[in-house]
Amino acid sequence: MAKVLVVDDSKTILKMISKYLMDDGHEIITAEDGREALDIYTSQNGEFDLVMTDINMPNMNGMELTEKIRSGTINQGLPIVVLSTEESDKIKEEGKQIGVSAWIVKPP
Repeated sequence: MAKVLVVDDSKTILKMISKYLMDDGHEIITAEDGREALDIYTSQNGEFDLVMTDINMPNMNGMELTEKIRSGTINQGLPIVVLSTEESDKIKEEGKQIGVSAWIVKPP
C-alpha cells in the first residue's frame, strides 16, 4: 500500500483518482492547490510514496509545487507525476528539468 498525495483544483478529478487508488488499497490524501499540498507535505515530513499533481491551479501551480519539493531536504527520491491537460513538448521539458518524474495527459 502506497501513501499518495493527489493535487488538483477539480473536485471531480480528485474524487475519481482517489477512488481508483483507494480501491487498489492505497492511502490517499488530497489537496486542491499547490500551497495546500506543500503544507500537507511539510506537516507530514514528506512521508509519501507518490505525488500526483495537476499543473494549472490557483495559489501555487504544480510546477512550483514540484520545485519546492525538489528544493527541500526530505524525500528527494519521491516520484512526482503530473496529470494535466498540458501536453506541449516545451512544458514537459520544463517539468523534466525541475524534477517531474512522469507526465500523463488527461482529457481536456
